[in-house]
Amino acid sequence: MTKKPEHPDVVYMKRLIVDLEAKAKAEASAQPAAAASKPSRPRTQEEANALRRIQEAKQEIAAVDIQIASKQAEEKRLRAQIASFEGRVAATPALEAEFIALTATTTRFNRPIKACSPSRRTPRCRLPREQEDWRGLQGAGPGAAS
Repeated sequence: MTKKPEHPDVVYMKRLIVDLEAKAKAEASAQPAAAASKPSRPRTQEEANALRRIQEAKQEIAAVDIQIASKQAEEKRLRAQIASFEGRVAATPALEAEFIALTATTTRFNRPIKACSPSRRTPRCRLPREQEDWRGLQGAGPGAAS
């Protein structure tokens, strides 16, 4: 089904097309004028100073952007290192418990041995049975004489 040229929608669309074409022509003619109005070199000392300051500001912005990227990379590296340290700190209680368990056995054996050295053997200072066994094994190594 086609609409007649007098239909309100068709009239509206034709008017919209004409308006958009006129707007496009105006923008196309304004762009070369804007480019032509931009001087290739400054006309006055003030314009030269302004252009120089603008160029310096652009260079400063580029330098700051580089610094920001560097700082962000450093921050990322430090955050990874902090996470590593936090993991090690979190593991400390488990390692400490393991250390205590390992040293408790050694301490239990060593304390009475020091207090009851062979030169100080008395009936009061008697080693527990398990330590007597331990003492017997000390001389039974691969280099011990039988």
